Amino acid sequence: FYPCQFLPGHQKLTERMRKRLYYGLDQDLTLDSLSCPVTDIAIEIFQKSAPSPIRKLHKKYAAHVSREACISPCAMMLALVYVKRLRHRNPEYLQKISSSDLFLISMMVASKYLYDEGEEEEVFNDEWGAAGKLDVKTVNHLEMSFLSAI
Repeated sequence: FYPCQFLPGHQKLTERMRKRLYYGLDQDLTLDSLSCPVTDIAIEIFQKSAPSPIRKLHKKYAAHVSREACISPCAMMLALVYVKRLRHRNPEYLQKISSSDLFLISMMVASKYLYDEGEEEEVFNDEWGAAGKLDVKTVNHLEMSFLSAI
């Protein structure tokens, strides 16, 4: 296989991302998981976007899902884009869904878009259900509702 090649500004962009997302300057640290401050920011955004008090998103749940589902910072950013789009195009949907469910399903859809190429890196709803402590039927329903809303 070919040696890994990076675009000219890759290193500079990576350093900026580490600083911006609070990953520090540790070169051994990868950007494969969410930092605690990034998780805190996400929780705040999801709670404000889906204000229902039922199944309100908490740090313990977000950290558990992030760890179990291996959520990347890129998936988090894309999920936040989805939430912003929903706020502008379909705010009624955000009144009906809990912030925990919105967190789980937007992360799942973002991960599918970014990483599921249908061969080796598939994203399975049952795995996301296990990460979010929901059954597959519920995850499937949440996914269909989310995709219809967006």
